[in-house]
Amino acid sequence: MRCRLSVILLVLAWMPTGVASATMLVQSYDETKHDRFYDDVGKAFIGEPHDWSGVARGNRWATMVSSNYFISATHYHPADGNTLRFYYSNDPDGYETRTVASGVQIGETDLWLGRLSAPVSSQVTTYPVLSLPEWSDYDNRVLYVFGLSDKSPTQENVRLGRNNIDPDSYVLVTDEYDREGVAYTFDYDTSDDGLGDDECYLQLYDSGGPSFSIIDGAPALVGIHWFIYTDPETGVKYSGDSFVPYYVDEINAEMSGEQLTLIPEPSTWAMLIAAAVACLLYARRSGTRVAPLACL
Repeated sequence: MRCRLSVILLVLAWMPTGVASATMLVQSYDETKHDRFYDDVGKAFIGEPHDWSGVARGNRWATMVSSNYFISATHYHPADGNTLRFYYSNDPDGYETRTVASGVQIGETDLWLGRLSAPVSSQVTTYPVLSLPEWSDYDNRVLYVFGLSDKSPTQENVRLGRNNIDPDSYVLVTDEYDREGVAYTFDYDTSDDGLGDDECYLQLYDSGGPSFSIIDGAPALVGIHWFIYTDPETGVKYSGDSFVPYYVDEINAEMSGEQLTLIPEPSTWAMLIAAAVACLLYARRSGTRVAPLACL
């Protein structure tokens, strides 16, 4: 990957002293479209085609990356002993609960790897991490962004919006508590260049929530919410996520008996398969014996 890092000054969005609720901004918020658990006539949830059972809430966010492990934010993660609720669908009637057993900060970052006291059942999905060859391959990708709504109970307080990763926005961020990590941003663009009704901007206590990219019809994890800031010169508002793909090795090193699943973009697989086929065809023509994928 290309490395294009710099330090930016930001206004950190979350240093809460109590448990309050704010709502993620969505340009044209409509509870029938943007609230995961809206349960009345006319539901048209934008995330309906996808499996969100691995996105849990108790009083804070957790996103499952294996049957035992979840990722959240260092500065606002579920504590040991907290209970998480996993809804099997976008209907609040069916769910299971698990207890947080332990957790660890990933290096000096705002990423937190938590472990459950018991694995989730097969009814709860776990998410792969989107792993692409170059950082520029993430530019402008559409994100499905989780944040808080204004519902109760807290486990059902879930809103979903969308945004795009800002091109060339991968930066090395240091916050006021000396947490340091690679992040990307997505701006709140209410012009025709944005995503219209679904365009979103993070708010207080969205920290630790996930951002996903849809790959081959299924969600793949890209970021965990960390900060917001406003450009003092332009007034443009930005949300910032810890860039999970950058920390795959560090996260795997803290996992015991399990590892992250990585998924490339389908076109990447296509290139690999095409290269492998070309290699094998060449070997047949030349009479050379090679192992599969030896040319890659």
